Amino acid sequence: MRPLMHRSRPLVLTLLLLASFTAPVRAAWSTDGGPVTTSPQNQNQPVVAGDALGGAFMAWVDGRSGFNTDIYGVRWNAAGVTQAGWTSGGSNVTAITCAKYNPVMIPDGAGGALLAWEDNRCTGYTNIYARRVSATGVAAGGWPDNGIRLVATTTNQTTPLIASDGAGGAFITWREAVNNGDILLQHLTATGALASGWTSAGVVLATGSASQSPGAIAPDGAGGVFVAWQEGPSGNTDVRLQHLTATGTRVPGFVDGGNGVCNAVGDQTVNSMVADGAGGVLLAWTDRRGADDDVAVQRVNGDGSLATGFPIDGRVLCNASGQQTRIRLQSDGASGAFVVWEDRRTLGADLYGTHLLADGTIASGFAPNGNVVASATNDQTNPAVCSDGSGGAFVVWEDQRNGNVDVYATRLTADGTLPEGWTPNGTLVCGAAQDQTSPQIAAAAGGTAFVVWTDTRNIVTSFTDVYAHHLLANGPEQVRPTGLTALHHDGQTFLTWNPPPGTGWKYRVYHSASPIATDADLNTATLLGSVGDSAATDRRLSSLTKVLYTFRTDSTATPLAADKGLFVVTVPATRQGWYAVTSQLTGSAEDRHVIPGGNALISAVSEVLALPRPVFQRPLTVNGITAKVFTLWTWNVDTPLFPAMCNVPSWPFDASVTSGIPQGPAFMRFHALGGAFTQGFQTSGDPSEWVVALDDYSLNGDIATWWHGYHPGYDLTANGNPVPTTGTIIDYTNRRALHTIRWARATFDLDTTRVYAFGFSLGGTYSLQLAFLHPELISAAMASTGKVDYSFQSEPVLNAGYNPSGQYRPIVNRLWGTVASNLPSSLGLPMYTLMNDDALAARTVGRGAAFMINFSGRHDETVGWAEKLGFFDAMRRYHQGHVDYWDNRDHSGFVYPGGMASNLDPRWLYRFRSTLSWPAFSNCSADDAPGDGTVASGDTLGTINGTMDWDPAVSDSAARWTVTLKTRTIPTLWGTRPAPESLTVDVTPRRVQRFTAAPGTSVTWSAVRISDNATVQQGSVTVDPDGLVTVPQVRTYRTGTRLTLVAPPPGLGIPDAPHGARTLLFSPLTNPARDRIRLTVDWPRDGAARIELFDTSGRLIRTLLDGPVQSGSWHALADLTGLAPGVYLTRALQGDRQALQRVVVLH
Repeated sequence: MRPLMHRSRPLVLTLLLLASFTAPVRAAWSTDGGPVTTSPQNQNQPVVAGDALGGAFMAWVDGRSGFNTDIYGVRWNAAGVTQAGWTSGGSNVTAITCAKYNPVMIPDGAGGALLAWEDNRCTGYTNIYARRVSATGVAAGGWPDNGIRLVATTTNQTTPLIASDGAGGAFITWREAVNNGDILLQHLTATGALASGWTSAGVVLATGSASQSPGAIAPDGAGGVFVAWQEGPSGNTDVRLQHLTATGTRVPGFVDGGNGVCNAVGDQTVNSMVADGAGGVLLAWTDRRGADDDVAVQRVNGDGSLATGFPIDGRVLCNASGQQTRIRLQSDGASGAFVVWEDRRTLGADLYGTHLLADGTIASGFAPNGNVVASATNDQTNPAVCSDGSGGAFVVWEDQRNGNVDVYATRLTADGTLPEGWTPNGTLVCGAAQDQTSPQIAAAAGGTAFVVWTDTRNIVTSFTDVYAHHLLANGPEQVRPTGLTALHHDGQTFLTWNPPPGTGWKYRVYHSASPIATDADLNTATLLGSVGDSAATDRRLSSLTKVLYTFRTDSTATPLAADKGLFVVTVPATRQGWYAVTSQLTGSAEDRHVIPGGNALISAVSEVLALPRPVFQRPLTVNGITAKVFTLWTWNVDTPLFPAMCNVPSWPFDASVTSGIPQGPAFMRFHALGGAFTQGFQTSGDPSEWVVALDDYSLNGDIATWWHGYHPGYDLTANGNPVPTTGTIIDYTNRRALHTIRWARATFDLDTTRVYAFGFSLGGTYSLQLAFLHPELISAAMASTGKVDYSFQSEPVLNAGYNPSGQYRPIVNRLWGTVASNLPSSLGLPMYTLMNDDALAARTVGRGAAFMINFSGRHDETVGWAEKLGFFDAMRRYHQGHVDYWDNRDHSGFVYPGGMASNLDPRWLYRFRSTLSWPAFSNCSADDAPGDGTVASGDTLGTINGTMDWDPAVSDSAARWTVTLKTRTIPTLWGTRPAPESLTVDVTPRRVQRFTAAPGTSVTWSAVRISDNATVQQGSVTVDPDGLVTVPQVRTYRTGTRLTLVAPPPGLGIPDAPHGARTLLFSPLTNPARDRIRLTVDWPRDGAARIELFDTSGRLIRTLLDGPVQSGSWHALADLTGLAPGVYLTRALQGDRQALQRVVVLH
């Protein structure tokens, strides 16, 4: 087996693959619309027209040049992206001096647009100009860049209206300031020329002493045009209509000066007109023949006659009390129309609407005097309408229900029912700060529409701007989450939602103990955290396998859709609460609008404090080995049962479980730097083994967290993190690994007494640390080319990886601070003391570590060779159980082969159980010489304790401990080194289950040569202050030596524990202890239990626990204050099972 090299290349692959799993090109649509222009000075009077490709043209009056006001325009596609040929923020359509106002615009039917506007060009009077622009923003053939003047006069021309001629040209009408205001009309072809039959003077539709004002224009569908206007003195204006052919002649049935449509008493003012699709038109006007302004309509055929069902002077659709004004029509495609108006029948202004059929009747589903379109607090005004492409209509309006003026919208259907996705009483389109006014709307392809408006949200920096939004059949283009749902299990709440389209989103998750029903409720809610795009995608696994995988929120659920939003909350207590999710597009402000049932929960979630568990995701096969993948979502703050395991909330981490046989041994696999959990689906290949492979990675150039953790201010996603100089380093990753190990031990049918740690490189480093810090979780560890001392910076090779100039020293500095600063760790020790196995060997001397087998390379310039000398010495000095091998290998073994690689067989660990004692060896006479840390010194191939072996069936009773020792052969790349015939070695019983001897007491021992049953050595040793018994220089033979230790009884009178009893062990660094000690017990079942503390005479000193417990791992802090320094014994009891452990209490 060959270790993985330290390298950053896998991270590059990860980042590239993540990009491929994100959504398509990011839309410009954001919450509250997208900015069409935010240029300096004022932009206003926006207009919009569809481009027939799903996008739209938008134009407006623009004051960015200072003295002049120009007409600017832009074309967006359906995603809100500026199209080729147009400048983002607007292209100047009229780059000429002085003022331009009141633009109107229609599509030209060929992918371009036709515009008309008022233009004074510093002449002292205003004329009407027009221009046709292509899809790419250039002037169409025959049209000059700055437009064509329609009729050259020196009188003011105002109020232009425009309609298509169906052939790429346009009819344009306006009011001419002669007499009392004449109505003129001009017809330009697609090339900008005067249409046949038309002169440069245009056609005068209405003239005379009566006042005329243009009201509406509509094509007749046959190349001609209808124009409607109001005429007459104030108090008695009437509606008139003219119908001209393409050549400017009146259609028979129409008279000079126009036909009278309504001559009723009072004022009638034209508001809107649409073609009926049958050669005629439908008109709507405000009608004051009664006490108030009412809604009246008329349908006129192409020959000037009235359509069947429509009376002379029109039909009054609404005569409710109060004023009905600003009437808007939209054809229903069946010679009828939707009619929408502003209505003041109650206090304030509302919007009402109805559906007028071709025969003049009202469609079923609509009430007399209309249905409410919007009736909210304050005013709803200034409606605009367009087709929805399905026989219905979109409606937008100004709305003051939230205080400022916002833009709302809805969709009307033929029978008055509200389509799915739309909110009764209006759906918010834009609720940004300040006011949004003058909304305009135009139909776009695919049953969509574009809305454009004037916006003052940026009034401090850019005065008045123009914004736009995109409406779909089911509502505005989604710019905030919808469909928020919550699923709670195992102490975590899984929130999912449907995101808006595109990428570049950030979603903020809020929680409250009370409903989040309004925008204001967010002010008192708690912000829990945020996630970005594709949170439902398992980015780590997808990047590793190059296959798109998404998460399950429950082991039995189906995987989420790739575009789903996901955030997993670890709850701090049993509670009920509400959640909301907001959105923010990069470069835009957070959308803090709350839509109950959309981005906010309507009902509370009942949450229960419980221990989170990894969630099964899927089986996965790698290199022919199938494992189950699980995901654990971590949290960024401590909760009562779940410590912080990341400094970012809801960060997912995968792990895999390869199944072995029932009660088979288990390996915890930890990968090297740049590796992944998918490389650890098997260990030795023995089918009996269970393998749990964990993962450690970051999304920056530091690649991983070195299987420990990092400073709370460290950013897992960004390069260039600063080196921390203050604060505490948190063992986030270590906590997650421990949680996963405990979960695996409690969940799967593996033998919890045979759990081992295994890894290469950094994975080996962490395996050794687990052996020191958590022997209650693992029985032994095997490591290859791991680092044993992160504080060591003096490798003889100058650029060794962790020297000051080495490749990896800057990374660990960013994670943990420098060696010189030696910041405190969350485990209570200075960071570089904690990350120094030499120090851990000393600090765990009394309790003991799990057995370790370690492989090193003398040419390893990555983790170093010289650092190993201190480790070898500490393990010897503190009588820790270990075997070390070394050879000339480099870190990867690619340059120098691993001469001792044959000994790297994980199955050798099978002999270790947490319920079995074993001998720790030191000062073995057959040990090789490692040298002084340079490759020129010492043995090139060597071992410490590697020539020693023993029979795992150690006899371990309260007063006697017996083991059979022997020497062993050592296979190498160049042949087998024979077992020594005999050697001498110091032997220290470790992980003793029953054998107990108080410090300072005498233990007798004897060594019997098995070949002839002769006692070759005997004597007595004194138990050291740490409670260890070390027999010096035991003569060990190839054929075997039986070593027996006999101690005086502890005086407790406690019988030996039955076979299989669970062992009471302690967490790291608290034994020896002072005022408190952390106890860890693996209880075999639920029920009553006790933990007692005795002195060495057997006298009960204190009861530390007496009550019910749950099966599995149990942790508690026990109070030791008031105890005299010395050695004590603890006993854990549950039923007929018990376990003993020694405790050393210091001053």
